[in-house]
Amino acid sequence: WEGRPMLKMAPDPRQAVEQLLAARAPRYALADWTLDTSDMQIEEVVDQICEKLPSLSRIARTPS
Repeated sequence: WEGRPMLKMAPDPRQAVEQLLAARAPRYALADWTLDTSDMQIEEVVDQICEKLPSLSRIARTPS
């Protein structure tokens, strides 16, 4: 929780996360699509996003 200021100050971080998710749920439900990244590596996430949004593929593959 150290890297999460809102959670660092919360007496019960788990409850704080649950409250945040509940408050945000109506907005999340408006999304055209979602991606569960729980068990994914960053590269997999990028690949999935690029599949859904082909216009980003060129940008994501540009070396830094």
